[in-house]
Amino acid sequence: MLTHRGFVAALIVRRSYGFVQERKELFLTRRQLRRNVCGMTWKTEKLPYAGILATIESDKNNNFYAELNESIETKWKDKYLSAWLRIPLAQAGLAAEASRLGFRMHHAPADGETLILYKWLSNDSEDKVPYYAPATQIGCAGFLVNKNREILVIKEWRIRSDGSRVPAHMWKLPGGLADPGENILQAAARETFEETGIKSHGISVLAFWHRHNVTPWEKSDLYFIVRLECIAAENQIQLCPSEIAAARWVKIDNYFNSNDEEFKHPLIRKICRELYTSTEPTSEMIDLGIQFPGRDLYPTYFPQHLTKLTQKILAVASDVDGTLLMKNAQLHPQNKIAILNTNIKFFPATGKCRAGARNSLDGIPITAGVFVNGLVVYDDNDSIIFERTLSKETVQIVQSICKGHEASNFFLVAYCRDCLFSPTPEASRVAELATFYKEPKPIMWPSNSQTISPNKLLILGEPQSLLDARPRIEQSLESYASITSAMSNMLEVLPLGASKRLGVQALCNHLGTCEHTQLLAIGDGENDIDMLRHAAIGVALENASPSVKRAADIIVNDNDSAGAARALGIASA
Repeated sequence: MLTHRGFVAALIVRRSYGFVQERKELFLTRRQLRRNVCGMTWKTEKLPYAGILATIESDKNNNFYAELNESIETKWKDKYLSAWLRIPLAQAGLAAEASRLGFRMHHAPADGETLILYKWLSNDSEDKVPYYAPATQIGCAGFLVNKNREILVIKEWRIRSDGSRVPAHMWKLPGGLADPGENILQAAARETFEETGIKSHGISVLAFWHRHNVTPWEKSDLYFIVRLECIAAENQIQLCPSEIAAARWVKIDNYFNSNDEEFKHPLIRKICRELYTSTEPTSEMIDLGIQFPGRDLYPTYFPQHLTKLTQKILAVASDVDGTLLMKNAQLHPQNKIAILNTNIKFFPATGKCRAGARNSLDGIPITAGVFVNGLVVYDDNDSIIFERTLSKETVQIVQSICKGHEASNFFLVAYCRDCLFSPTPEASRVAELATFYKEPKPIMWPSNSQTISPNKLLILGEPQSLLDARPRIEQSLESYASITSAMSNMLEVLPLGASKRLGVQALCNHLGTCEHTQLLAIGDGENDIDMLRHAAIGVALENASPSVKRAADIIVNDNDSAGAARALGIASA
């Protein structure tokens, strides 16, 4: 299908391209006819997919409207899907007459001398003429391989000169033109679904061509072959009967070994032979999300062997707040789907306690993970495999610091695994940890502070007040603790030398996963920097600070645009 709605009708090349195929039998024979009635002169030619183009030459007796209406009703309507007019600019007034008969503006060719209008004639189907690409049109085909190592192929309808239709001779890939604002992976998946009823998502680019002088408007053409993966386990074909004559699954080996002319599409055979010697392609270009600073996000495709991947990604560690969660602290639905559908080991690496992470990631089973900024690490058996706590002396120093900043309204919270303590649990800023961030509700700090051994301390306050006070706090604690921050309204006090990354390293070692070659890490905060630097691939979200982005290999969409889901797609590529 060539359009955003379906197959290209009439004039515009529907990309029957049996790929680079330019066989003339794909197009109707062009005939030129000349009509000269009562001073009205035009030249007509038949176009692909049951279209008729009339080039206006003169209208000496002002009979254009009547002659055009007669041609539509008595000669074109029952034989063609669409009618097209090429009107000289000097006779542009005829466009107004044509509009009264339902013609619409399509484009003005680069010669600057003519206007092209069209009218969809069929009452039995919707108008499927695509948008006009001024210079270069972008098309995509879906290369979809199922679990049986079969590729999905189709045959389109071909329209004969008498208006009847027959199946095309050669099996090709489903595909068509990209819609405005649609990327090539999305376009290939959409076209495949519209033509075959099979839902998929784009993974990578396998090949593309660039050709020029494409019929009928002599435009340039970029056409991408996109590797797709099925979304559902069941892949029952439900073809679009108005556009597709047949669709089927064909064994990859059968396609490129067959001597049948139906299976000799040169580009498909090349991909089958060279790239699919096993169940996975040997070469492909994946979206690494590399961005020029300050520009809107856009896909960037690199050959996979040029990435840092030396082995297959086996695990994904992801921050939660600001990464999996949107700005409203809710889990993005696309992130949830991506996590539940991935075959890769996924675990959270977060400043939250485990109970808070489970509350925030409702619907996602969480056992193993890195919590409290790397200070409490659980395995899949619900056992703690790594833990660090602050010294009592450190706790006393931080208590004194907070008391000394009462005018700045600093509030203290202690994290003891899944229990939170605070001297002021009813303060709104402290209570917000439970109401907004979904942590367990903080309870009153025990009168004897010696009875608790916090993993970390959280200092809450106004962002600017914390920023101003941070150098003095770090100086006071330089021999006792490390300071980090995940959000501007929080400072986190950790045991000296501790970090989220050390917790991730401990869990990777426990899982038998190499952090440097088999882990993809996702984050947005200062406390994620070390984790991103040491992972095989570090992914920062667009909402991350500049220092976090500099530590990452890839930058993806922000947390309100499901950037983490995109990162999980990269891990699966």
